[in-house]
Amino acid sequence: MFALLRTEPQAAHKHAGLSYILLNLRQPGVTIRPIRQINDGRDFCEVFLEDVRTPAEWIVGERGNGWAVSKVNLKHERNAIGNTTRTQPVFDSLVRTATKTLYRGRPAINDPGIRRRLVAVETQIEAQRWAGYYQTTVLRRGGNPGVLALLNKLTTTNISQELAGLAADIIDTEGLRAPSEDRKGGQEKWLNQILGSLALSIAGGTSNIQRNIIAERGLGLPRDDSRDGEAGSLDTASEA
Repeated sequence: MFALLRTEPQAAHKHAGLSYILLNLRQPGVTIRPIRQINDGRDFCEVFLEDVRTPAEWIVGERGNGWAVSKVNLKHERNAIGNTTRTQPVFDSLVRTATKTLYRGRPAINDPGIRRRLVAVETQIEAQRWAGYYQTTVLRRGGNPGVLALLNKLTTTNISQELAGLAADIIDTEGLRAPSEDRKGGQEKWLNQILGSLALSIAGGTSNIQRNIIAERGLGLPRDDSRDGEAGSLDTASEA
């Protein structure tokens, strides 16, 4: 694993003096405890370190300059999240679910309200896809897509939550049933999608901080000085 650790406590700036260090988890003193999630998954863990050591050469980048390395991490994480390769397959699957799931006595795909919402989401996905093509073209020609690049992760987050909300309405009371082995591969995946869509608001920087970055770094709006506690997160994401 990697850890962002303060190695230079005397550094004047709070973002200075941090080092990006790799750790071998297969050594004495490391305790890993999986965290059971609401959907019964175990994708995250608590990691406890007691007298754990790591070689000095396992510092990534320069000592005390780990903040810059972490910004590269966040940049690639947001690029991975903000891609239509995540939203398009979910949308296609939702259309198939709407075709075979009854909603108010008929297939959900035949309900005018459901169809309107599906079309609205599809429109957002198409807009996101062509925005991605445009950004790729600009970058390929040596340009900078500017504020548009900052919107990718936030757009995917919003689309994923809209898809999850639509799925929740289509599967209706099925979404209230507890997970079970006999339902794997059916509505079970939608329960995970509905619950997991909330996590995208946090992954790679929260949606609120992302909006602040777009406003301040992208549109040049004045910074709200009342948000001093968010400065670290803003600086972390500013170069993504």
